[in-house]
Amino acid sequence: MDASGRRLIKWAAIAGERPARVMEREDIESDLLRRLYAYWQGKRAGRLLPARAALDPADFAYALANVALVDVLRDPPRFYFRVVGTEIARRDGTDLTGKYVDDHPLPEYRALLRQVYSDVVAAGRPTVFRRDRLMDDKPRQYEVLYLPLAADGASIDMLLVGIDFRPSRPAHQPARVAVASSPVERVK
Repeated sequence: MDASGRRLIKWAAIAGERPARVMEREDIESDLLRRLYAYWQGKRAGRLLPARAALDPADFAYALANVALVDVLRDPPRFYFRVVGTEIARRDGTDLTGKYVDDHPLPEYRALLRQVYSDVVAAGRPTVFRRDRLMDDKPRQYEVLYLPLAADGASIDMLLVGIDFRPSRPAHQPARVAVASSPVERVK
């Protein structure tokens, strides 16, 4: 905060896009993603990051069709889709459950996923952004929330990804990316 009590905005480059801001609750437009974020916060149980074992899919049944669990593998860094929700698979036209990001059929999207997942892991905190772009000659408009998970509470080994597919925003509004200043922010 500055001397007048206003919150200062920190800028960062995430997924090669600018501007990116520190994530605040208001940055999450989707009610579905706000609920998922609040659930993630509640499962931290005093730890920096919650563990996958702390999550019960029945607790977020409202979002299951719109979530993916992505294993974060090291040496070499790779990302494995443990599960992909049915709505994500339907919208993408392919179900990547049980496959690696490298198996995605669209090279542009494959590169985007690899970069975003790497950036989220490096940041070590929740990230939310909206996209309005053309890929493979198809419009893709959505808000996505990346929530890191860690069995030990600190070393990210999985991402819980929530996607809310949305109608297109006006073309003059750029996609925004926000990164939480810390995973301990409270959802009000």
